[in-house]
Amino acid sequence: MVLIPDSREETRLRYEQARRVTEQTRKQALARLPQVSG
Repeated sequence: MVLIPDSREETRLRYEQARRVTEQTRKQALARLPQVSG
């Protein structure tokens, strides 16, 4: 995969990747926690 030397595109890709990692981490953390009702 060739990265386009465009700072805006690079920033967007980095943001997308960080957001994806954050969502995965949050899902794993929620899976470890006991289910809270209400």
